[in-house]
Amino acid sequence: MLILALVLLVAIAYSLATFYGEAIKKMGVRRYVSRKPESNRKVERHSHFWIEPYGQLWVNAMNDWPDLVIQLTNLKLHKQQSFRRGLKAQSIIESAF
Repeated sequence: MLILALVLLVAIAYSLATFYGEAIKKMGVRRYVSRKPESNRKVERHSHFWIEPYGQLWVNAMNDWPDLVIQLTNLKLHKQQSFRRGLKAQSIIESAF
């Protein structure tokens, strides 16, 4: 009985992660979370399941170390616009969770 409950829990977790990963892809902010799709590959490098947990890690890192992120961004002033787009993507991803 315990094994059945564990399998059910894993199946639910996998389904939710896949669902949120697909939602991130549909939002158009996938490039901030994973690599750009390669034209010569038939199968995508990262699945919807992989995108969701990595997206959460990315958002948590931006929230946990904002001072460090700002310091690193100030080192490359020509990257300010990319940083602002990343912050917008962060808020979009946070709204999915």
